[in-house]
Amino acid sequence: MKKSLSILFLFLSLSTFAQAIRFARIDTLLNYFYANDNFMASLCIRLGDEVVFKQAYGFSEATKGVRANGATKYKIGSISKTFTATMIMQLVEEKKIVLTTKLNRFFPKIDQSDKITIEHLLYQRTGIKDYFTTDTTLAEVLGKPNMRALIMKKIENYASTFEPDSKHEQSNSNYFILGEIIEKVTKKTYAENLKNRITGKLYLKNTYYTSEKSDITKRESYSYTFNGEYWDKIDEISNDIVFSSGGIISTPEDLTKFIRELFKGNLVSPASVELMKTLKDTYGMALIRFPFGERKFFGHNGKIEGFGSTMGYYEKDDLTISLIVNGENYSQNDIMIGILSIYYKLP
Repeated sequence: MKKSLSILFLFLSLSTFAQAIRFARIDTLLNYFYANDNFMASLCIRLGDEVVFKQAYGFSEATKGVRANGATKYKIGSISKTFTATMIMQLVEEKKIVLTTKLNRFFPKIDQSDKITIEHLLYQRTGIKDYFTTDTTLAEVLGKPNMRALIMKKIENYASTFEPDSKHEQSNSNYFILGEIIEKVTKKTYAENLKNRITGKLYLKNTYYTSEKSDITKRESYSYTFNGEYWDKIDEISNDIVFSSGGIISTPEDLTKFIRELFKGNLVSPASVELMKTLKDTYGMALIRFPFGERKFFGHNGKIEGFGSTMGYYEKDDLTISLIVNGENYSQNDIMIGILSIYYKLP
C-alpha cells in the first residue's frame, strides 16, 4: 500500500512539475513578445474550474506607466454577442419569445421584418446592413443624447442586402437589435439583464456594460497602437454605439468562467447549448468553432478600437482559454497558436 501511495505521489509531483514548465515557457514566450513591442495583453487558462495560468503584460495606461494585472478590465468587442445570445436563449426558455418569433413584432419598419426571425438574428442570416462598418452617415448621430434610438432608426431605413436565411453575413445590426429586444421583453436595461442573468449568477465582478468611457481608477484599460517608437493611445468610442453587439467590458478570467459555465448548462439548458453550437455557414448562435489540430474549441473573438479578444472552450479536456490584447503589433492568431502549442507540447 505504501509503495502504491509513493508511486501516486511521485506521478502527481512529476505532473505538477511538467505543468509548471509548460506555464513557464508560455510566460517566457509572452514576455518575449512584450519586450519586443509585439503586444500588450492579458491571458487566462482555466483547467476544469481551476485557473492554472493568469498573467498580464504591459500597461493599462502606457503614458502614465500604469501596469496591467490579472484584474485589469478590457473592452471585449464581439465576444459581447455571446452574452447577448445567451440572454436571448434564456428568454426563449422562459417562453417570453420563441426562435421563430418574427422581427415585425418588435420592429415592423425594418425591411422584410415579416420574414426575419429571432433565430435568423442569432445566426446573422437576416440581410440587414451593418450600421457600424458600412454606414458612412453614422457620424451624424454620434454623441447625441438619443444616439441609440437614432442608430435604430437608421437600421429601420436600410434596404435588405439579401433574402433572409439565404446566407450568413456578419452584421452588428443583428445583435444591436437583439439587445433592444431584450430590453423590450424584460422592461429592464441591457446592463441590468446582464447582471441579473449572467454576471450576478456567476459572480463575475469584472464583467459589465456601461455607457461611461474607460476609467483607469476602476482598473479599466485603454488600447494602443505601436508607432515604431512607443505605444500610442487610440481614441475611444462610446460603448452605446456598439451596445449589445460589442460594448461589454471584462477580463480573461471572467471570460473563461463564463464560457465554461455556459457549456456546463449553468446558464441555459444543455439543449439550448447544443442549438447555440450548431453551425450554419461556420457560424452558430454567437459561437464559432476554432480548430487547433484535431481539437475543436468553441467560443468567439472580438475587435474594437485597439482591443482584440479571443475566448475558447475545449470540452474534451475541460480547458478554457482567453486572451485579450490592448496593444497589437503581431498576429493575435499566431500568438494563440504559440500558447496552445506549448500547452499541448507541439512544435
